[in-house]
Amino acid sequence: STSHRFSAEQISMAVDRTGMLQNVFGGLGKIGHGPFPMGQTASDSTIRLPSYDTTAAAAMLDSSGWKRGRDGMRSKNGRPLRFAMLVPFRSVPRMKYASLLQEQFHRIGALATIEQVDTKTYLERSIPRDDRAGDFDTVLNAFGPDPSVSGVKQNWATAGIGGPAGQNFMLYSNKTVDAAIDSAVASFDPVKAKAYARRAFQQIADDVPAIWLYDVIYVAGVNRRLVVPPLRMDGWAINLADWSIPVDKRIGRDSIGLAPPAKR
Repeated sequence: STSHRFSAEQISMAVDRTGMLQNVFGGLGKIGHGPFPMGQTASDSTIRLPSYDTTAAAAMLDSSGWKRGRDGMRSKNGRPLRFAMLVPFRSVPRMKYASLLQEQFHRIGALATIEQVDTKTYLERSIPRDDRAGDFDTVLNAFGPDPSVSGVKQNWATAGIGGPAGQNFMLYSNKTVDAAIDSAVASFDPVKAKAYARRAFQQIADDVPAIWLYDVIYVAGVNRRLVVPPLRMDGWAINLADWSIPVDKRIGRDSIGLAPPAKR
């Protein structure tokens, strides 16, 4: 019921995103700045997210009726502040983050349990069916939108809910966000498009449908003999046809060429 709900902002303020990033990735991690990867054309590192402030989070929980018991855990009207986190156990970073999140939620009196499942079960439970929410309390998920501003629509607009192309897995919907995204997609002016996108991003951040933890970074290695053009952030193999090996650096296997057509 509504009387038992707690604010997503309160939970978000209990999360030390910077500390967890250092713990899991060391100096190689990149913090998440909002509902977008920083490689997206409309990304904006100035979006305001809930600050890390456990004192304020605790005070907000107290004022909304979630009181600590003798064991330090919170409850309201006899209902404990408890939820599960769905995690695919094959994802090492997400498993590490789940443990750290569990510890940080515990500090403010919230009991978060970790549901470790295989990939098949994770996909079945995390993706909604027939416009219904997925089978989880909370989920450690990842998303990779298109690099253009239209990618925002796939993940955060109401139009992204349901259908074969829908990627709005959380069923998030806000008319203000929809209007701003539509204006961003329709604009031919990059500056205006980014301004509209920022308006959408800030509204999403204010609604706190998720906690943006980190940007996924892919590391690739190629032989020094190869001349590789700049890689696109949305796919390293997209310009694979433009890779080359200078003649003076070729070895025997580089000169094999195409196989002759089969004889009939």
